Parts: sequence; C-alpha cells; structure tokens
Amino acid sequence: MTSIRGYAQLLSGADVGAETRKEFVHTIHRNAVRIGTLVEDLLELEALEAGKGPPLARDEVAVAPIVKHVVDTLHTRAAELGATFETSVGDGIAMRGDSDAIERIILNLADNAVRYGGADVTVTIAAKQDSGRTQVIVSDSGPGIPDEHRSKVFDRFHRGTTTAQGSGLGLAIARELAIAMGGSLTLGERATFTLELPA
Repeated sequence: MTSIRGYAQLLSGADVGAETRKEFVHTIHRNAVRIGTLVEDLLELEALEAGKGPPLARDEVAVAPIVKHVVDTLHTRAAELGATFETSVGDGIAMRGDSDAIERIILNLADNAVRYGGADVTVTIAAKQDSGRTQVIVSDSGPGIPDEHRSKVFDRFHRGTTTAQGSGLGLAIARELAIAMGGSLTLGERATFTLELPA
C-alpha cells in the first residue's frame, strides 16, 4: 500500500515523462495485484480454517499425471536456478481427494523447494501407498529448514528469510486443504514434506 500511495502521489502531483509514467503505472499495478492475491489467500485460509470453504471432491486421483504437470509447470523456473527434478511415482498410485487441491499442494511444495533449496538443488517427488493411505513426499538436497523455523513453517505469514517472496500463506493454505480432504501435511527431516490422503 505504501508503494501504491507513493507512486500515485507522484503521478498526480508531478509532470513526468511518458516512460516514467508508464513505469509508475506498472509498479502500481504490480503491487495492486500482490495485495489482491494476499486478500484472496487470507479469505480462503479463513474459510478453510472455519470449515466453510468450497466443498472438495473425494475422487480417486492418479498421482503420476499431477506430478508430471507440476514438474512441467516449474521447468522454466527450475532451469533458471539450476534445479533438477527426480520423480518416483508408480502409474498405479492414486489418492482420494480433489485433483486441483492436490496439484496445488504439490506445486506449492515443489516450488518452495526450487526457490529456497539453494543453487543446483535436486528436488525429489516420490509417492507410496500403505495400509489404505497414500503419501506424496517432496524433499530437496538443500541445507534443510533451520531449527528455529521448523515449528513455524505452517504459520500465517511465516517466511524463512526476510528476502523470501510471496505472502507467507502458501504452506498454511496447503495444510488446510489437506485437512479438508481428510488428510495431513507434515514436515519431516530437513525440508521433507509429506502429503498423506486416503488411497
């Protein structure tokens, strides 16, 4: 908001050139979009925590196509950062839930691993089934999450570093989506996240 107000004031009170005006308008728009996304995420999180979010399907969802789509989606960003993916997901592995919500959770976990795992990180996405439950495990070869942040990773607005981008709501929403589908999202050793849902 401070940025939007500042640039809007400059535009309204100064005789600026066309290129500068274009730059100011672009900055205002970019920040307005960020605020809009933040508000939407907050409203979604509030609804999920109150059990009033939109109903999520409990369909049988094949995991392999979702993981492939996630890897394809992140391909460009991973290439820019020197990150690589390793996947281990059998064709017959499925979980019960909402396909869009499942993909959103896995995408959030994989994107975080690419962004914060460090230079030339390897991101691993694996899946397994046991005793009527399916787990999707996302981990990376980076240094892991520091001890002082581990208990807070699912908290609202928590970001591991002051330079981290995003609203700090992604993991909180991901966990609530998992719970809404009758499952869980947990943090294990280092930076290993496990999404577990009924098989």
